[in-house]
Amino acid sequence: MDEHPVTTADFLIGLQGLAVLRRWGGRWDVTSRRDEVGELLAVARDPDQRQIVFEERDVVTGYSTIAATYDDNATNMVIHAEQPIVQGLLAGQPAGRALDAACGTGRHAAFLVERGHEVIGVDQTPAMLDRARATVPAARFETGTLEALPLEDATVDLVVCALALTHVEQLTPAVVELARVVKPGGRVVVSDVHPVSCLLGLQTFETGGGQFVRNRVRTHSQYLAAFRAAGLEVRDCVEPAWTDDLIVTQPWTRPIESAARDALQGLPLVLIWDLART
Repeated sequence: MDEHPVTTADFLIGLQGLAVLRRWGGRWDVTSRRDEVGELLAVARDPDQRQIVFEERDVVTGYSTIAATYDDNATNMVIHAEQPIVQGLLAGQPAGRALDAACGTGRHAAFLVERGHEVIGVDQTPAMLDRARATVPAARFETGTLEALPLEDATVDLVVCALALTHVEQLTPAVVELARVVKPGGRVVVSDVHPVSCLLGLQTFETGGGQFVRNRVRTHSQYLAAFRAAGLEVRDCVEPAWTDDLIVTQPWTRPIESAARDALQGLPLVLIWDLART
């Protein structure tokens, strides 16, 4: 894979550019933004500016490196935005047999166990499964992928799949597989990184490093086509956005906090689907 080194200044220039674009149109003065971009360009041209080489990792390798810190809401802004909405949707679900697909560290599995569900968690990353088994001993965890779940047809009442479909190469086969294991009339709750944030370059990064797992862009129409193919009906769609508290807690926004607010605030960060199996 080709390596493309970048500097921190390159990233900040892009963020400034988005801030100018969103403020453009005659309603706001963008002079200060223009000046800041000029200053950053000078920094980016400095031959001594530290370069960062980003390297793409597969799902198992990438998530093995972040298993210990993945659940930290203080730094994982996607979880911070996603978890309250998903668990709010699940709170009223009658207790039954539930699958946490691509369960990771078992954060949603733990929530479901607390509400009386018999929970099965499936993930392909051993380090994540180790964390899940230690955290949620009342659930059962197995190794598997979203494209080949180790469950029989129509054997669960509920499926949760959180922040994982963005990583699969093909969306429809994974969605069809989720629907396969749900009983008719059952429920599927899916969350993912929002396509707008993916288009802006949001990836799943290793904390403090240059490794990442790719977040693929999935448009709403692609999700809807996959749901139709799987026999899933949309009950609701929720799109939590970048908020001020999320923006200012990210260390990468601190050098240009005001521009980061102008660039990101109000843009959708997460996409959540509430689905019913027909």
